[in-house]
Amino acid sequence: MARPFVSVLAVALAATFAVAQVDHRASQSAVKNQGDRGTCVAFSICAALETFPGVPCDLSEQLLYATVKRHEQGVDVWLRKMRKPLIMNTGNALPDYATLFELVGTCAEPFLPYDPNPKRAAPGVPEELKQYLELAQITEADLEAVRDGFGKYGFAAGSCTVLDESAARDVQRLQKALDGGLLAIPVTYLVHGPNWSAVQPDAATKRTVLHPGLLGAFREAGTKTWMNYGMFKLLLASKRLDFVTEGKADKVEIKLDDDPEKEIYGGHAVTIVGYDNRGFLLKNSWGEGWADRGYATILYDYHALFATGALLIDDTRIRMPALSPFEQRARIERGVFRLKVQPRGVGADARLSLSTWMLEPRDANVEVVEYTVEARDGDGVWRELQREIVGAGAHDRRRGAPFVLPQAKWGKAQGLRVAVRYGDLPLGDVTKTAEIRWLARHAYPEFAPALPSAIDLAPQVR
Repeated sequence: MARPFVSVLAVALAATFAVAQVDHRASQSAVKNQGDRGTCVAFSICAALETFPGVPCDLSEQLLYATVKRHEQGVDVWLRKMRKPLIMNTGNALPDYATLFELVGTCAEPFLPYDPNPKRAAPGVPEELKQYLELAQITEADLEAVRDGFGKYGFAAGSCTVLDESAARDVQRLQKALDGGLLAIPVTYLVHGPNWSAVQPDAATKRTVLHPGLLGAFREAGTKTWMNYGMFKLLLASKRLDFVTEGKADKVEIKLDDDPEKEIYGGHAVTIVGYDNRGFLLKNSWGEGWADRGYATILYDYHALFATGALLIDDTRIRMPALSPFEQRARIERGVFRLKVQPRGVGADARLSLSTWMLEPRDANVEVVEYTVEARDGDGVWRELQREIVGAGAHDRRRGAPFVLPQAKWGKAQGLRVAVRYGDLPLGDVTKTAEIRWLARHAYPEFAPALPSAIDLAPQVR
């Protein structure tokens, strides 16, 4: 049953509330909702990938989840041979996904949209196939076609570090990664589903905190009295004892909810996007109505004892673009381009990262991009801020030709707009701008400089 966020807990933690030391919320894509399906790991990984330049703000969790299901426990072998039964789990762990990204990836959401509602296969479908169709929500033939054609966003094995339970609970290691430039870290936890689902911002502090009391009651080993987390924390403090230290030494016992009618405990994946002196700031995939508009702070006490895994994704990989010189010009001229605008940093370090991506299953071989940024002042007058030519890089190391605009450039501007030219280099030297062949130009709509999250913009209709 749900345990309330008791007032004594608020008293115990009141002195520790503070502003975030690292807060990457503005750099994230919008909060999503996985619905009633066990797809949280796919959502957490896509959320992390969506923070990189050149990657859409909305990736297909459906394709990622279906791909894992296809490879799980020999399902691909079974689909070829049809010889043995298959038992599939609803959810998956982070390593299940990480091992596949060397060869496969995911696509932009429009190619394979996510359905939050569970599916039921028709009566008479073999049990093994029924499990696959109901969980993956895609046929084997369609999966092959979609994945081979559109699974272009992922990461190389060398760009991802899988952290086991012990490494994932290393608070300082994750803090260092966030300090070093990672904007999102997929992490899994032991959770009590009903209690997590019911969390709301505390009335007194207006902050949402996930604390160990959401899992159960506690007592010192060998004693008889069970306490909620707040009372137990105060008891340990009176003895100058630390909750995590005592827990790791097996000197703390936890009483879990033993309701036999409910499957209330399980693993859940979220994405860590910052931290303060209390805990990690996390983004969930339960919609903006959960907690603080989809975000919450998970206390270090919880993380250090109940985190079960994590992924550190250092870089993304965009699958090789279409390189045929015979169609290069046409692909660029007719390409469906998008502009990604992503806030980065705060205060004096505030800036906007601009990058570009294509909706097509294979990118055109754009070799050079030119950004022209204009600002609108309070009188409605537009002025050019900066014009920058950016090389797209080697064809197997594309990153969306990112360009960073510091906040000092736009100052008190009321609005910004960007025009982008796309071209190739017939002679191959990006430093010789006169030799660039500009093949397409798109003007993108105005946006406010103070964005609450990353956005993708479609070109204005001519």
